[in-house]
Amino acid sequence: MARKLTARETEILRAIYDGESCKQCASRMGISEQTVRKHRRKLLFKFSAPNAAALCRLAYETGMVSAARHSFRTVSLPVHSWSRRELEVAFNVARGLSSKHIARELGISPATVRKHRENIFRRIGVHSAQQLTVWWIDIGQFLHAQIDTPSEVQRNVIA
Repeated sequence: MARKLTARETEILRAIYDGESCKQCASRMGISEQTVRKHRRKLLFKFSAPNAAALCRLAYETGMVSAARHSFRTVSLPVHSWSRRELEVAFNVARGLSSKHIARELGISPATVRKHRENIFRRIGVHSAQQLTVWWIDIGQFLHAQIDTPSEVQRNVIA
């Protein structure tokens, strides 16, 4: 389904995908932070995305944005050295799920999920779920692995 976006929405979508905060985006574009937040809410609605991480994934999958160069992507990390649980958490964050939903799905505490997220963010040098999602897309795990379950993530990463 093609989404009709204004030029401003497209620019803000790109900024979100690039990891800019609302404040950074507003400053760069010369508009108020509240205006950026309003456009962000509209984008979430148009893409039926529950959060910015899901918005990034959907925007990439539909071709609205393409991969870009980010400073947080310069980190070289052997993903094959991650634990199965870290891969499961990263996979589910990239799907746009909250810590609470991930915990329910994996049968663990939300605090454990938050700790895994914190460790993953630190390892790859990102600060948000949307940056993790973009990183995940860039390393090819999200779209190229064609995975149905997190256990397949581990098999595909290690292979």
